[in-house]
Amino acid sequence: MKFLISIGSYERTIYGIDIEVKTSEYDPKSISLEGKVGFAVPAHNGYIKCIASCPKYLVSGGVDEVIRIFDLKKRKDIGSINQHDGSIKALDFYESTHMISAADDGLLVVHRTRDWECLEVLKKHKNPIQDMQIHPSGKLAVAIDDAKNLTLWNLITGKLAYSSKIPALGKIDRIIWSGTGRYYALLGETHLLVYEARTSQKIVDLKAGTLVGKVRTEKWLTAAFVHDEALVFAGESGKLHMIKMNSPTERFLVETGHKPRIRAVKFFSPSEGTDFLITASSDGVIQVFNWDNLNASMKLSGETVEQVEPIFTHNSELRITCLTVTLQ
Repeated sequence: MKFLISIGSYERTIYGIDIEVKTSEYDPKSISLEGKVGFAVPAHNGYIKCIASCPKYLVSGGVDEVIRIFDLKKRKDIGSINQHDGSIKALDFYESTHMISAADDGLLVVHRTRDWECLEVLKKHKNPIQDMQIHPSGKLAVAIDDAKNLTLWNLITGKLAYSSKIPALGKIDRIIWSGTGRYYALLGETHLLVYEARTSQKIVDLKAGTLVGKVRTEKWLTAAFVHDEALVFAGESGKLHMIKMNSPTERFLVETGHKPRIRAVKFFSPSEGTDFLITASSDGVIQVFNWDNLNASMKLSGETVEQVEPIFTHNSELRITCLTVTLQ
């Protein structure tokens, strides 16, 4: 089994690491990873703000207002999209058939990957969009702008389904759907909100700067759901925080060994019983953890925090801004 970790950087380069998963014939639960650099391609005329991938394609967006398209099968740059007037803030695929982009111009643009034709331009936001993500079903997309206006779009009809102003401290920078779309999280540097999608019930309302046990919370930059079971989030301290959906008042922490801030976290489950958590820090270090080991090392806030060893580490020597992972 193989997968690809791709990053965007301040150095305007997209960088890919090919990972091969190996198991012992004597112990199927013993997993090791081998990795090598797959590509390093200068892609933009400014730093890269977002990146997304599917089995066929990798796309990146930057402050130069351009979306670059990279063919993952041929490992070849195949062109660009110039549909936005503003920095590209978010890119997301539904399977390998469609891709949506969002930018500072307030627009969401639906693209068909077969020929990269623009199918729909979704207009509602008057402010720069901070983030956007497609629901796992492919039928909905949610976006939030820098004035904390949230919109939910019906992608079947191309119509606005719902809009709301989110009460939060500071900007909301990230939207994250859980594995089945049961929950979604809204993350800012100083505020974390988690809602159940069907009922709109608020599950988590956590503010940075408040005391949780003996540990003071920090500025947060990235988050990822673990199936529908937990949310992992991280920021400037290099620690991982975790909240479980069945006991959202409890906080867990683990030390990763990242010295500067963690810029990206991705949960990746390529096959049943094989789960990884991938982290990337601003100094260019990428780590892959066995999720079971990482989860077992989590400690409740106030307890002594342990450090867990990754099963794979790679130093890209780039200032990482974003990360995506793809099964190959």
